[in-house]
Amino acid sequence: MANKFPASAIIATVLAATLPLAPAAAHKLREKGVAVTVAGSAVSVTPTREWNKLDGKLGKHTETWTLDGRQLNDVTFFGGVPNGQPLFRERSKSLIQNYRDRFHALAIRR
Repeated sequence: MANKFPASAIIATVLAATLPLAPAAAHKLREKGVAVTVAGSAVSVTPTREWNKLDGKLGKHTETWTLDGRQLNDVTFFGGVPNGQPLFRERSKSLIQNYRDRFHALAIRR
């Protein structure tokens, strides 16, 4: 018996059925001219244009805004970092050392 529905229609139906199950994006609009506190601190910023606050964090005391996507025209605010604490913590020295151990001079090309 021949299938009455094309594969594209079946895929579209499955995608439409699963979309409501996906969590909503947590990006927030930072409106032009509206003062907001950033990075969980007392620092207040009043943007001169609209920005999007990204949901992910680079660190414990950070907040990142973007104009057009991750790593494009973005600014990261650091606030409430305790004295003597780094902005970022080093994840693993072994990753860098492991890369260096496998690196060969023959891999360099000009």
